[in-house]
Amino acid sequence: KCENCNEEYFRSFQIETISFQKTGRICCSCGGNLRDTLLDWEDDLPETDWELAVNHCDSADLVICLGTSLRIEPAGSLPTSAKKFVIVNLQETPKDEEKNCCLIIKARVDDVMKDLMSRLGYEC
Repeated sequence: KCENCNEEYFRSFQIETISFQKTGRICCSCGGNLRDTLLDWEDDLPETDWELAVNHCDSADLVICLGTSLRIEPAGSLPTSAKKFVIVNLQETPKDEEKNCCLIIKARVDDVMKDLMSRLGYEC
C-alpha cells in the first residue's frame, strides 16, 4: 500500500517484509514508497480498518469465523457483535459459549468450505 496516496497493490508473489515495512517498491500512481500491510503480533489494526470491521460486524446478520482461536483481542470479540456467529475451528475458543454463537463446527476449514461450496453448486 502506498504511504502517500493509499493505492493498494495485490501481488501474485510473496513479499519479504511484515509490520508495515517498506517493500522496496514504488507506487505507479504517485511515486511514493509501498509498505506491506501484514500485521505482526504486536501491531494494532489500522484505525480505518478497525472501524470498518466493527461497523460490518455490528450490522451483520451472520459472521462466520474460520480457523481462528478468537483469543487475540480486541479482534477476537468482533464476531460477538453480530446477530449470530458460527465458529469453524478444531479447538475450543473462548467465544464458544456466547449466546449469539449459533453453531460450532469442529472440523478443518478446508473440508467445511469444500462441502459448503459443493452444496451451493460450486465445484472446487
